[in-house]
Amino acid sequence: MPSLRDKLSRITACQPAGLEACLQLVQAVFGISADKETLSQLYDLSIESLDSSNLNQAMTAAAAALVFLSNAQPSQLVLRQFTQNVLLQLAAATDSRPVSNQVLQQLVALLASSHAWTIAYEVLLCARDSLAAQPDNQAHDGSGKPSDRVANHVQQQHEATRQISVQLPIPTASNAVRELVAAAVRDGGAAQQQKQTADPAVKQVLDYCTGPLFTSTCQLLASPVPARRKAAFQQLLPALLQAAEAVSSDCYQQCMQQLWQQCLAMISAPALPRRMGLAVLLQYCSAWPVQPPSVTSTPPAAAEIDSDPAETVAAPSAAISSEQFWALLRECLVDSEALNRKRAFRILQLLLPDEVLQEQHVWNVFMALYELLDEFSPHLVKASWPMISQLHPVSPEFASEDAKSDIAISNQINLLKVARKEQQQQQHQQQEQADPAVLPLPFCWTQVLWTRA
Repeated sequence: MPSLRDKLSRITACQPAGLEACLQLVQAVFGISADKETLSQLYDLSIESLDSSNLNQAMTAAAAALVFLSNAQPSQLVLRQFTQNVLLQLAAATDSRPVSNQVLQQLVALLASSHAWTIAYEVLLCARDSLAAQPDNQAHDGSGKPSDRVANHVQQQHEATRQISVQLPIPTASNAVRELVAAAVRDGGAAQQQKQTADPAVKQVLDYCTGPLFTSTCQLLASPVPARRKAAFQQLLPALLQAAEAVSSDCYQQCMQQLWQQCLAMISAPALPRRMGLAVLLQYCSAWPVQPPSVTSTPPAAAEIDSDPAETVAAPSAAISSEQFWALLRECLVDSEALNRKRAFRILQLLLPDEVLQEQHVWNVFMALYELLDEFSPHLVKASWPMISQLHPVSPEFASEDAKSDIAISNQINLLKVARKEQQQQQHQQQEQADPAVLPLPFCWTQVLWTRA
């Protein structure tokens, strides 16, 4: 009779396309049950395959382990050993390949079906530490290695919080968090639909995701390491906000307020933090009921604001209605990086409601001129530049000189049109004075156009 090693080798020789095909072959060859001795042999063969970097053989052994463990009701000790030393190791070794995500999906499904949420919580902590295991510049000593303080803190955290300790690559760690959050949300939602009390370990997972892990993710958005920024923005943030929404509406609002404060702190800094802060604001700006900028008075510039953007008032409505955000956005509109300017302008377009654009025509003029300055050639800007007088109309006694100055700049209208335009502008000035709804744009916004010009 062929040994377990021989059977696994034959399955590997078939070169199954991915873990799913390998699982089907294992079920056809072995069935779905196994005794303790078979599990023990399978564990040893899995470790041997990983140590020899025979990833195809390791994938076959992992598939067999997943099939047997899902039907054997193993102890927590056995499940933890396979999780740490086989499945997570294989997911890390095959990072950036489809099989890595497949292993994580099957592992999380196994833990959820076995109600092993304590182990799932340990995996979550392991993923979180892997994302921050190589600290950013401020956590290094002069040699470029992690400082002793950081190394000791990580070691103490390993000993105090869990038993699973695997150094996962950043993509694998972020995928693990995403899969664990999705499973916890499903399990909690199913318990709520059946009017049952959710597993306390599931609540522990969700609370950690919306607490310490969400805080760490906000900090990773400003990391100088590209892989961490990408993981935080594309995978961690959507998953953790999903967890917050599943917990409660208050929890979701608290997380969004924390994210808002982080974005304000990032866009107040130059270069990379501003670039990422604008990207996050652009992605989630519809989630914040931002008040339109005021046109009744001139708000202070960002440089005149003494408070730290991260120390915004705790109440979401107070933080969002503050002119501090608009002052920072104006700085981004004149940033030296074209990408930052484009993102800031798009945020402005999304945050100005249609009724504001209809009632305050000056915003349409502002955006038209800004796009001209950023996209079109100088001769088109020259022809349209007289429109800037509509943003901050001059006093009636200077209206005639202003009109002549604009015409002299454009140099495209004959003398007959000059007289007609003077007359129309005077009528327009009188109409604006009679209509209180037509308000000039504060000069701080007009200054944006002059700076770009």
